[in-house]
Amino acid sequence: VSAMRLVMQSGVGLPHLFRISDPEETEIAFKTKGFEGTLADRFLRVMGYKSGSRCLMLMAVEGSKGYAKQVKKSVRAICQKQGGFYTGAKPTLKWLDQRYLSAYLRDPLMDLGIMTDTFETAVMWDNLVNVWSSVRNYLKSRPKTVVMVHISHVYENGANLYFTFLSPMEKGNELNDYTEYHKGLVDTIIASGGSLSHHHGVGRSLAPWMQQQLGSNTLGLMQAIKDHLDPKSIMNPGGTLGFK
Repeated sequence: VSAMRLVMQSGVGLPHLFRISDPEETEIAFKTKGFEGTLADRFLRVMGYKSGSRCLMLMAVEGSKGYAKQVKKSVRAICQKQGGFYTGAKPTLKWLDQRYLSAYLRDPLMDLGIMTDTFETAVMWDNLVNVWSSVRNYLKSRPKTVVMVHISHVYENGANLYFTFLSPMEKGNELNDYTEYHKGLVDTIIASGGSLSHHHGVGRSLAPWMQQQLGSNTLGLMQAIKDHLDPKSIMNPGGTLGFK
């Protein structure tokens, strides 16, 4: 994370793909992509990059050949100074090739009684580890829960945190079980200083927290704008934020 922050604030150029997984997401990726136990995996362990403490960073750069080469060189140097080890292009290429496959697992898992969902938030750099730790601790307080976290969008002043969780649901009480767990998740994110969303938007499930996040004056202004543009309330009445 410190390497990503340095890259974004150093002016060396901006990767168009810049992503890092936390230790649990990294190990799951290594297991499911066939990396675990390979010669390369054993070599990394010997070098000190052990299971449970290593994080996989992916990067790609768009632009002219010279620009891309220079940015890659600069980012690599920064990462190595922060304790990183260059593994080559293969992990990034494999991720690009398979990045959408996991999305198709959600509905089958839900049918099997496995709660699975995602939540993302925006945080400032100096609060990122605190939000990651607080939210992860809440999610892991539920028995038999898998929690994967990554950063996929980075800026000079902060980044997003993208949480994915899987957990068995209480049979016969699935809806209430999910609703209560999700409420605790959102409450924890807000209490630790994260935003209500980063790029997914709000939607009906997060609308109850909008006033707490934005304040009544801001919501009143948004209602006034909607009233002006939609005086007959024909555009999604009672929708995302509960506006008339």
